[in-house]
Amino acid sequence: MPWDERTPMDSRAQFVEAWREGGFSLVELCERYGVSRKTGYKWLRRWEEEGLAGLAERSRAPASCPHRTEERCEQALVVSRRKHPRWGARKHLWRLAEQHA
Repeated sequence: MPWDERTPMDSRAQFVEAWREGGFSLVELCERYGVSRKTGYKWLRRWEEEGLAGLAERSRAPASCPHRTEERCEQALVVSRRKHPRWGARKHLWRLAEQHA
């Protein structure tokens, strides 16, 4: 048996095409393609809203990180660590707080 060389995009397009032809119920298609009904509905919704491009892989990375350290603070810490590689975290933070109150 040869390797399955379909991309996720191809599988999703086949899923939508099979649903459009009407030969199977959504539950049967989801079982056949090994996905949950929630995922099946998501693919169909994306296809209806965006067309074939909506079936492409999407990033799972968060759009933002509200507790991320500011860029200037991060750069100051990097400079301090390069200048004093043997210092620990407490000493670096104390020194940076003293310099950049």
